[in-house]
Amino acid sequence: MTTPPDPGAEQQHNPAPPTPSGISKKAAAFITAGVAVVVGGITALVFTLTGDEDTPAETETFTAIGTMTLTDSSGILGAAFTSGSKCMGDRGYDDIAPGAQITIYDNTGTMLAIGRLGDGKVITPGECLFNFEVPDVPAGHDLYQIEVSHRGKIAFTEEDGLLGRVSLSLG
Repeated sequence: MTTPPDPGAEQQHNPAPPTPSGISKKAAAFITAGVAVVVGGITALVFTLTGDEDTPAETETFTAIGTMTLTDSSGILGAAFTSGSKCMGDRGYDDIAPGAQITIYDNTGTMLAIGRLGDGKVITPGECLFNFEVPDVPAGHDLYQIEVSHRGKIAFTEEDGLLGRVSLSLG
């Protein structure tokens, strides 16, 4: 004789059948989540290394390096200084001094970067040499123009700026 099931008795549940590949649903969910994290990480890395098409590319820049020589052929400038001493312009050249503004333009006259003259140093009687570095000059222009104070623009190339071959003189 068969006994009917007791309605108050706990019924046993069979575990979920395995997926066709033999992996449980829970394990498949973990694997799927792991794959999503790995793919997301690779995608983020690719965008970081190559840039997003909607984000403008950073402009490559360089530092223009050079010298400015102030010459006083009458010897007035060098008479008061010995070689290696600090110096600056005087008597009509007083704008040529440490901290004087240097402006770099492209070949159309658009301002690109600003720098300053460094300290002046007497190199021979009557000659005062200033070093300068102008950072963040946008790269890729055919020609550049440089101006110290208001003394007029002189052309130079990117290669000359990178190699410290921008050499200006006045006097």
